[in-house]
Amino acid sequence: MNARHEARQRRQNVSDQLANKLIMRFSSYTVHQGSLIRSEGQAGGQVAHSIKNIYHAPVATDDRVLLEGKVGPLGDLKTINRFGTPGVQLTVVNRGTRPAKIARAQFCVEGKGFLAAFEKGFGHKLNHDPPPGHEIEILHATLYPRAKKHCPDGFVLQRDDVLRFFLPFGPYIGPALKAKQDAVYFRIVFFDGSREILVRGKEAKDIVRDSVKAYEGWPHNPRRTGVIGVEVISKVPPKFDFDALGKRNPNAVWFGKPGTQPKPPKPAKLAVELGLAGIKDQWTIIATIGRLPLGAADQLKLKFCVVDHGKKVVHVLELNRVEVGKKAGKGFVIPMEHRDKARRVVETFSAELFWLSIFVGDVEIVRVTGEELKVVFRALEEHLKKVGQSGQSAAGH
Repeated sequence: MNARHEARQRRQNVSDQLANKLIMRFSSYTVHQGSLIRSEGQAGGQVAHSIKNIYHAPVATDDRVLLEGKVGPLGDLKTINRFGTPGVQLTVVNRGTRPAKIARAQFCVEGKGFLAAFEKGFGHKLNHDPPPGHEIEILHATLYPRAKKHCPDGFVLQRDDVLRFFLPFGPYIGPALKAKQDAVYFRIVFFDGSREILVRGKEAKDIVRDSVKAYEGWPHNPRRTGVIGVEVISKVPPKFDFDALGKRNPNAVWFGKPGTQPKPPKPAKLAVELGLAGIKDQWTIIATIGRLPLGAADQLKLKFCVVDHGKKVVHVLELNRVEVGKKAGKGFVIPMEHRDKARRVVETFSAELFWLSIFVGDVEIVRVTGEELKVVFRALEEHLKKVGQSGQSAAGH
């Protein structure tokens, strides 16, 4: 069979033309400027000049938010002037590669009885019924950021960025000093509502205690409205009257032991000195008011009110604020277009038909009667006659 097969194969002479065509065909697939790879004794696997296998790689360990927190006492003059009291500063540093999106910082104390104190302060029961094993409550106070917000939601820290918060001394300090070490901590709240504790235990409690000792006897006149809350776990939803929303608590919120609450301080007397100054053709009412409520200086308003015989208010004139010097107090000017009308009211109307009200926001704190205004205006008129209308200034108190 093999002999017959070989006999069928005829030898043919290949011409040079056919050989050249064959060479050209193979040379068009020749690899130029490549590498020659030789593998001996290989069983399976891959052979190539360069191999790159791509799989589902895990997330890098440093691709996460990594925050570092430091706490320390703070009581410099700038802080005292701004907040009215010393306190504790929290410094937050982003050590990770991802941006840290921080909404706020909170100081927390774990314990019991905080919600009951709020219920007593507001005079409303909140329908709290904790399940077994979840009786612990978290009292938290929001810290004040010492920088402007980067966006409406809060702050965005890139790698190695620093953000500082301030915790002024307040009613939450007492429970923190009495609580266990692990029950006191500083935490961060992110944009999505998740939380991360930065400083906890001995470091947090020791700093708070040492700060209180260091600033004992320093001024404590808080000038900012703080935000305090309580977190609880309950089997039933809370119950609260809608009418109480947005209102201040009528009773004091006391976090100490029942029966040990100190007596409320006597209300401070409000010292008011009211005067008039005539400068050229303007009347300036100068009011120097001491012991105003916290933050009230920027909300001070003066209104000149006129009523009819039926005690119905027929005219209210709000005076314009002016700068009259730091020692002169808060200055207010009667607008030019109403100056003559105000003078005629004081000179011709009965004293019970007009008065000057001093407001802090929308709350009237002082009312100067019409009789008192008549006395001051008469003194001013007499003084103006003496010095003349030559542009000199005159004042009467």
